[in-house]
Amino acid sequence: MHDPRVPMDEALILDLESRPDLGIRRSLRPAQLPRAARDYLSPRQRLSYFFEQASDAGSDEDNA
Repeated sequence: MHDPRVPMDEALILDLESRPDLGIRRSLRPAQLPRAARDYLSPRQRLSYFFEQASDAGSDEDNA
């Protein structure tokens, strides 16, 4: 997460799997970020993210 008050090497990393109340609504291209945020986050060209649909905790599949 970008927070200019926190040094880059201490930046907060969110584990979205452990925070079901948080999620990703949309993504931005690095060029859409202000330069300070882009420098802070240092996005890389060759980085992959994998998403899977959240499972329903009460489904039969989870309880089998």
